[in-house]
Amino acid sequence: AVNRPHYGTDISTYTGRQIYAPYTGKVIASGHNETMGNYILFERADGKGFIKLMHLQAADLPRTGTTLFKGKPMAHVGNTGDVTNKNTGCLHIECFDSNMRLVDPVKFITGKVSNG
Repeated sequence: AVNRPHYGTDISTYTGRQIYAPYTGKVIASGHNETMGNYILFERADGKGFIKLMHLQAADLPRTGTTLFKGKPMAHVGNTGDVTNKNTGCLHIECFDSNMRLVDPVKFITGKVSNG
């Protein structure tokens, strides 16, 4: 977890946990940044917005231009970048509407949460 104010939602879980695509879409940015760590930004294929995931593991990080399919593996939780606890994994999620305005991830992403 991060102690300073920031936009998005942090989920604390184990490093290496598989992340599944909540929607079909295309990766429009992927890489590494000192603050975000390994990250991806993808656009929903239905044109209804964008999702950014941060602090990911480098292994199997999808490259820009990759198509992600709903329900299929897309990345792994890591602890890269500016995270306060390097002993566990942290997934930071930001969701944006089609105009790149931040929206509540709970309302933006629907579906079941897997415990496995």
